[in-house]
Amino acid sequence: FGEAGNSDPARKALREWYSPEFLGRLDCIATFRPLSEQTLCAIAQKELTQTVRRAAQAGVQLTADDQTAHWLAAQCAQGRGGARDLRRKIRSEIEAPVARRMLTGSGLRLKTVVTEGRLALLDN
Repeated sequence: FGEAGNSDPARKALREWYSPEFLGRLDCIATFRPLSEQTLCAIAQKELTQTVRRAAQAGVQLTADDQTAHWLAAQCAQGRGGARDLRRKIRSEIEAPVARRMLTGSGLRLKTVVTEGRLALLDN
């Protein structure tokens, strides 16, 4: 959130697109940089911890190793959605399969593993 100079490409684009009257009404213009893979990994670890906690509240013993967080971060580092993509990936790759297992009543002790470049949910 640093104050950028007038040569900032984002400000230049805004000046070309919007009128000076509109831009004068803005208090702040914030530009964001993409999250690094290291930052995404830390966010993934936090999200996984919350997912494991929610699974435990539902009666499922879920274990997620460090490789899972690294895999999720690597998958989402290439997209534009950042942490939003990370959350979607956790839902589709972990939460949905856990929910299916809960519905069938099988395998309530689970772990995530990365094998052959893919995330898998296995009985623990």
